[in-house]
Amino acid sequence: MMLLPRRILLSLLPLIVAALAAVAITVGFLGSAGFGILVVVSGVVGLQWLAAPWVIAKLTGARPIPHDGVRYLTTPGSVDDRVGKIVSRRCADAGLPLVCLGIVDDETPNAFTFGRTTKSSHVVVTTGLVDRLGDDELDAVVCHELGHVKHRDALVMTAIVVVPILLSLTARVLVESSDDADGDDDEGGLALFGLGLYLLYLLSELMILALSRSREYAADHWSCECTGNGDALASALVMVTRAAREVKEGRSRVVENSGMVDPKADRRRAKKDRRFASLNTLGLMHLRSSESVTEPLGSSEDDVRRRLSNDLRSRRLRIAEFFSTHPTVARRIVALEQSGLIGAPSRWSLSLGNSEPKRIARTFTIRRRDVRPTIRKDLRDEERMPDVTR
Repeated sequence: MMLLPRRILLSLLPLIVAALAAVAITVGFLGSAGFGILVVVSGVVGLQWLAAPWVIAKLTGARPIPHDGVRYLTTPGSVDDRVGKIVSRRCADAGLPLVCLGIVDDETPNAFTFGRTTKSSHVVVTTGLVDRLGDDELDAVVCHELGHVKHRDALVMTAIVVVPILLSLTARVLVESSDDADGDDDEGGLALFGLGLYLLYLLSELMILALSRSREYAADHWSCECTGNGDALASALVMVTRAAREVKEGRSRVVENSGMVDPKADRRRAKKDRRFASLNTLGLMHLRSSESVTEPLGSSEDDVRRRLSNDLRSRRLRIAEFFSTHPTVARRIVALEQSGLIGAPSRWSLSLGNSEPKRIARTFTIRRRDVRPTIRKDLRDEERMPDVTR
């Protein structure tokens, strides 16, 4: 199992210690009320861990693809068969049991993962994604999602939510209890301590977003390790970004050209979009990522690379990414390119002539001994060949 990135773990450790200290102090001040906070937090997180997979499956309306433990039971030549063959092969490469695979009939290209354990994990892809990607690109996306399963990211993100919930409830109880304090000193002390915990709560929310972004970098690296083709994942990210913009703009043009607005259809569409937006913590990318490109993506690869390079220098995007669960496409490509992995992107290189620091790759590169995928044999053999040119 892959461990958390050291920088993120060290950053979260003080918050976890602060949360535990806050509980101890709150129990000391409030007695039974402090134990009540612990019970509430434990119940909320436990309920989320137990019920979230069932709720998400219902919200997405994904069509499940059955399997017999070895392969998915699909019709040869169908969309289900194409996806099922890739997922079953990559699960075997990663040493994972077959995940619960689902297909969502939606034109918006996306994929995401959820579940309590590796055995109960779900991988869901949309028909919009399958229709737009080639086999290599789809393979890279599947490996990205299985990277989340392999690293137990759903469990990590669920467990770490304890920190902001605990800090928020503790701060609220202390501030409200300060109104009932007997003396002015007690009232001021409780209120000040509650305010400090609330500031820690805000900081913990930002750190959880940073943790989520680090899991995306790690899943990208896993995909590159498995396929030996980082360009395929980079191409898929660009394609999904472009397609998501096209789908959104296409809907707007249809409404403008028709001159008619269907309130019921708009409400259904908005409701469906909100559902997917709320499920993107472990998705391929956040739906808003398609809106974070400084300029519309061009038609040629050179034009796309130029625009992505502009995104790397955009201060607005850097600030926006700070409050996002997913890194920008440009920074994900650069992180792969500078990771030193076999098959790192070359066709989609963005670092030539770019001053983007290499700390992205150093911070989020996964440790080789934690990974045991099947890499193309010809690449390994090429590395072992002696130099005979001397």
